[in-house]
Amino acid sequence: RCVELDCWDGGAPSYEPILTHGKTLTSNIKARDAIATIAAAYEALPPAARTPLVLSLEMHCTPPQQVKLAELFKAALGERLLPPGDGVLRSPLELMGRILLKGRVVPTTHPAFKGSSAAAA
Repeated sequence: RCVELDCWDGGAPSYEPILTHGKTLTSNIKARDAIATIAAAYEALPPAARTPLVLSLEMHCTPPQQVKLAELFKAALGERLLPPGDGVLRSPLELMGRILLKGRVVPTTHPAFKGSSAAAA
């Protein structure tokens, strides 16, 4: 299972990341709401049906918004979220009940990450 999330910077009043199919006439939704819905739907599955879920991030967010997204994912998905890789390939059976994030990584040495919780992760 794979879900693509098109992530964009949010505007006023919350300035939180949003999900939308960029530059089209689709509605914007708050990333916070979408992540919470994904987490709830995954938890509602019977344990045997919790095959690995890949969230493919198409990232259009600035580094500060990426930090916010990382915090949202960690808060909503908790232990289900597979931590960054150690180079070991795992089988789907080993990944049962886990949610993987796929996307390009911005180095935490970027100035936007200074002082954030993402820099320590």
